[in-house]
Amino acid sequence: MATGIGRAGGIPLRAATWWEGSKSTAIPSTAKAGAPACWSGGLPIPGPVAIATSGSWAGQAFSLKGGLGKNFNHAKIGVSVGGAAYAIFGDMNQEGALSGDCASAQNGRGGLFFALPDATLAGSIAKLIGGDTAPAAR
Repeated sequence: MATGIGRAGGIPLRAATWWEGSKSTAIPSTAKAGAPACWSGGLPIPGPVAIATSGSWAGQAFSLKGGLGKNFNHAKIGVSVGGAAYAIFGDMNQEGALSGDCASAQNGRGGLFFALPDATLAGSIAKLIGGDTAPAAR
């Protein structure tokens, strides 16, 4: 039986996913593993998630924050950090709630992601999104 990132639980992640820090619905980075209040009890406990807010390509720095204008990004990419190497692609914004109104923003809409076990691709994405990180909540 295949075991994917969703079944493993607890894997630390770094992701660039439309994070707009000025919005009240911006989900912060999480510094340690633990189930948010807005989490189904049937799911494995998630690991920490670092939200990438900047990256670089061929020496050119760029923003990974969500917003309108020239220096904003709508990326939906990520990687596992340590352990098995996964390259992650999806369609979910980093908006919603860790607690409180669990139906707000992306929490209420849901979405999907794909996690590919590929060390070379994961390494390239890690370099791409290896800049600054959004503040952590816990």
